[in-house]
Amino acid sequence: MSLNRRGFLKILGIVSGSVLVHPMKSRAKTIAPKFKDEIAVLYDASKCVGCKSCQNACKRIHHLPPEIDQARLYDAPEDLSEKTWNLIVLAKEGGRHPFFFKRCFHCTEASCVNVCPTGAVHHEENGAVVIDQNWCIGCGYCAQACPFGVPHLGEGKERATARKCDLNYFRVIKGKIPACVANCTTGALSFGKRNELVLKAQKRVEELKKQGYSEANLYGDLELGGMHHMSILLYRPSVYKLPEKPKVATSILAKSWLGGFLGAGLITVLMTPFWLSHRKRQGKPEPGANDPNGNSGMKED
Repeated sequence: MSLNRRGFLKILGIVSGSVLVHPMKSRAKTIAPKFKDEIAVLYDASKCVGCKSCQNACKRIHHLPPEIDQARLYDAPEDLSEKTWNLIVLAKEGGRHPFFFKRCFHCTEASCVNVCPTGAVHHEENGAVVIDQNWCIGCGYCAQACPFGVPHLGEGKERATARKCDLNYFRVIKGKIPACVANCTTGALSFGKRNELVLKAQKRVEELKKQGYSEANLYGDLELGGMHHMSILLYRPSVYKLPEKPKVATSILAKSWLGGFLGAGLITVLMTPFWLSHRKRQGKPEPGANDPNGNSGMKED
């Protein structure tokens, strides 16, 4: 398998990120399990009518393109992606059709934060988990570690970075509420201080149980150290395709991945002179070398 310049530089980027693990990762590790000015979003599935106003608001404010599938009308796209950061899904099990608002849960014990080699994925002081695009090297380990499959790598020119819900952090720090909450038409979404929302949710769960929803529960109160996107569910989490007991990627796993990074770095350093020598013997110009615009005339994968 041939190694082009882009692939070679990507390996160098990943290795460089590994070298930065110690100084960069200190940013994520210095934050206490409970955060200053801790906020959260609460979703109440019992009030959701599936209008997708929240989903569309997210796309508008983040300038995300639509994903159209002619074979699927209402439930398109089928899952989260680099272009869709929150999603109204319809869980169909046993004749029940509960709606669910799927997005990043912004966990306190966040696997994506644990395994990020550069510290790009980090907690803000209010608990939101944000990906710093300036530090993301596109290694994809956050996507692999997340128990909910939330982060996704972009395509084309944006392939080098991971994308996901940012809890509208740029709005929250200005005193505004997330766009998804502001555009909810039924009151299914609430925003505020996390401790207050937990109490509100617990009261709502008791009300739903009295109404006959014996499986009603609050998802995210205690899971993974507490989430900053919590959900009031009518049925057990598995009905919504959520893990009953989600697990966090441990620091041991993160260290094992770091070992893999360093191993790749050593191989890259040793192979660099041979690769450069091979390119020189071939006498082939780099793609785009004869084009002042840097275009090779070939379609990239």
